[in-house]
Amino acid sequence: MTDAHSLIGKILEAPVEKDAIHVALASVQAGERLFPGQHVGFGRIGDITTVFAKPTSFIGIIDPYLEHSIYKGQWCFLFLYPKTVTSLKHVWEHPAFGPVDDKTFSEQWLEDFASSHGLSYERIMEVAEDRIKHGEYLCEGGRYEGDYTPKIFWEHYEKVTGTKIEDKGINFFTCSCN
Repeated sequence: MTDAHSLIGKILEAPVEKDAIHVALASVQAGERLFPGQHVGFGRIGDITTVFAKPTSFIGIIDPYLEHSIYKGQWCFLFLYPKTVTSLKHVWEHPAFGPVDDKTFSEQWLEDFASSHGLSYERIMEVAEDRIKHGEYLCEGGRYEGDYTPKIFWEHYEKVTGTKIEDKGINFFTCSCN
């Protein structure tokens, strides 16, 4: 029997017996337009959600089974390089992901969300609070036309602020279109 796991990433010298392997996956957010099978990594230390084509170090590839590219802000699976995970039981560990508490992870997610909309972390938190307390929207002409506040935003907001959000379908983006 062949140990297929040890042959992944190498040119085979001859046919080998068919096999199956475990592949460690993580859901990540594209920091730019990325393509199926493209080698990627995190852009900055501590960020374990956003991947780029020119990272500080490569850790895996974008889901090679996607049928088209993904755009900045979209989520997909990252296939970690073979033989890099330090533990595998369908719940895995990898040095690049290190331990991060929920609040820190949520703060980073909110910061990335704000940045993807051209806002600071402080501003996005202010906008969210204004929407909850006063029903106000973020409106800058047509700048936010088509943008929406995903439910996961409010889940991260809850973890950071401790404020319980009953309706996670609240959107704070709007445009001044008639």
